[in-house]
Formats: sequence, structure tokens, C-alpha cells
Amino acid sequence: MNESLSSVSDGFAVPGYSLIEGPGGLPVVSLVNDHGVASIALQGATVLSYRPSDEADVLYVSESAVFSDGQPIRGGVPICFPWFGSHGTDAGKPSHGTVRTRAWELVGVHEHNGALTVRLTTREGVLAVAFEVTLGPRLGMSLEVEHTGRSGESEVFEAALHTYLSVGDVSGATVTGLEQTDYLDQLEGRRRLTQGDDPIVFEGEVDRIYLNTSATCVLHDPVFERSVAVDKDGSRSTVVWNPWIEKARRLADLPDDAWQRFVCIETGNIADNAVTLRAGERHRMAAALSVQ
Repeated sequence: MNESLSSVSDGFAVPGYSLIEGPGGLPVVSLVNDHGVASIALQGATVLSYRPSDEADVLYVSESAVFSDGQPIRGGVPICFPWFGSHGTDAGKPSHGTVRTRAWELVGVHEHNGALTVRLTTREGVLAVAFEVTLGPRLGMSLEVEHTGRSGESEVFEAALHTYLSVGDVSGATVTGLEQTDYLDQLEGRRRLTQGDDPIVFEGEVDRIYLNTSATCVLHDPVFERSVAVDKDGSRSTVVWNPWIEKARRLADLPDDAWQRFVCIETGNIADNAVTLRAGERHRMAAALSVQ
């Protein structure tokens, strides 16, 4: 066992769970049961794969992803927290927050009714953060934040589960569930627009923050002949993103042609939907992926 793995507390004797050496030597939690297979890197608490029984992987991870301490992993389900995108006042701070660039602590693994759940934790100042992933009939993910500071204090944060969904060809993919929903178009300086009655299609770069929505979204993929539903709870924002050709070329950890192979549907609380917590309060945001 290498140094990274030996430094991780691994006292969980649960069938179907193992701690393995992943890409770059990073510790990775592996979950296997009758429902399928999933893996989670301790680096950033990033979900790397979800393969339901008899299905190809639902998630896309970049072939050029960097697997190294202190680096975010491009693909899977990175966690954006405590801000989304660029920091509001300090351009020197990392995009999408700090927690996706650090190793989380593995604190629990348990089985219940045939489902396996892993729990990881970290802290960001007075905010205690826990992330749970459950491999059951669906892949469940929940992000719980607790304000542990002094009475009278409050904290505002943004969060997103930046889910990269694998597709056969993005040009033929569509997303339903956000019809007649207002969104901020990040390609137009967060100009506020409204989605029409038609599904979202991909004919160029798409980068939108849909607001005040708790709707389930469905990614329809005619090439893979499947649909992937993204259900959510405790979330009022949904981000839909694909970088298309030019943006993909500017991202060093993404192959030039990778834009064709994924769509991001991100469960979040962003911009108008940022969360305010007072001392002693908690907030839970959850998402579940299922193949239809």
C-alpha cells in the first residue's frame, strides 16, 4: 500500500467497499453491489464513475484530467463550494471554490437495504461540510453544510454538484425539465433570459444558470439510446454547460474534441439562490442520477 493509502483511516469492514489506489496514486473509494459500480476520489470528494448494472458509465471524466494532490479533477462530479465560478471580490482565488482541490476525510461506510453509502467530510472556516454518496437503485449524492460558529454570525455560500454526464454525441442530445425557467446567460455577462417551451439543444457553447427551479432534468441521448434523469432536493439552481469547440481548446485538462462527449447538468444554489446560514443551522442539498 502506498503512502497516500496508508495515511487514510480504513477501518470499514463492509462488503462491496474497498479503498484502492486510483490514477496518480490518489486514494479512491470503490463501491460494488447488485445495483452497479461507483468510485469516489478522496481528492475533492469527486465522484469518478457510476455504472448501473448492464449500462455504460453515466459520468464522463476527461482523458486529460490531472490526478494530483491540490488539483481539481476534470469530470465526474466535482464539488463547487463555497462559491461558484470566479470569486466575487478576489480574482486570485481559485475558480469554483476551495474544496475540490483538497483531500477530504473518509469518515464512514455503511450498507442498508442493499445500498452502500460512503461519507466524507471537510471544513471551510466555520462551515462543516459533509458529502454522502449512495449506490442503490439510483446514485444518490448529498452535500450538507453546518454553521459551527458563534451565535449571531451568518455565512453566505454557493454550492454545486458539477455533474459531467456522458453522451454519445452532444449535437444530438437534448435536456428537458427547464422549460419556461429564467436563467443567467454566462456567455452574455449573466444577462437574464427565459427558456422557451422547447428542450435545450446544443449547437454551440452553452453556459446557463437556471434560477428558482427544483425541477427534475432529463438528458436524452439518442446515440447511447438512454435518458438520464437528475432529480434534486434543497436546490434552487440548475446549471447546464457544454464548452463546445473553442472553449474546449482553451482548457488544458480537456482534449480538443471532448466537448462532443458530455453535457453538464449541475445541481446547485447559485447567485440569487445562494444560501445564508446562521450559527447552528444546517442546509442539505441532494441530487440523484438514474438511467431511464
